[in-house]
Amino acid sequence: MNVTKQEARNIMKQKRNLLSSDMITELTDSIISNIFTNVFDKDIADTSSDLLYNILLFAAYNKEPDTYSLFNALKLSLNNINIYFPKVSDDKRNMEFFKTDNINELRPGYMNIPEPEFNNEKVYYQSENDSLTCKNIIFLPGLAFDKMGHRVGYGGGFYDKYLQKHHNMIKIALCYDFQVIDNQYIETEEYDICVNYIVTDKRFIEI
Repeated sequence: MNVTKQEARNIMKQKRNLLSSDMITELTDSIISNIFTNVFDKDIADTSSDLLYNILLFAAYNKEPDTYSLFNALKLSLNNINIYFPKVSDDKRNMEFFKTDNINELRPGYMNIPEPEFNNEKVYYQSENDSLTCKNIIFLPGLAFDKMGHRVGYGGGFYDKYLQKHHNMIKIALCYDFQVIDNQYIETEEYDICVNYIVTDKRFIEI
């Protein structure tokens, strides 16, 4: 049985709105623990190598998991790493990621979501040879996911458009466990791009 994107959005928004600040902190701590156990301590991101790690994060919005805590944990635990945050273009059509060294660099932007300043020298650029020198990981937000890796966002299509241009990336959904739809599939459209993995506060799902 399939669930429409709008149905999934409505259900998950209601559930997520019930979370208190303390619950978000507790669930985020479990998510971060699962990320390090299943991503950075395993072959998905072999941190024993000399590769440069480009990590594309998102700024937490409207009770999403606390990615600022994840940013700090990554900075403290990993060497040879660049972390990027997204910025929506002025025409609201596209999105680019910019290298961010400090959370305090972010300022309210599109939908009042914190964004980095536009800086051509810090924009994330993916070359054809990246796989030889870099490991590129993008953590994706979303309202709902299914076990096929389908994702329901907020409806802007920014991530699908971005990932159509940036193929050589490990795509990891970051969400609360209740946002994973176990017994139904999300109705999809031809431009939708699936994730490779889903990390929640309770489990790590390989697609």
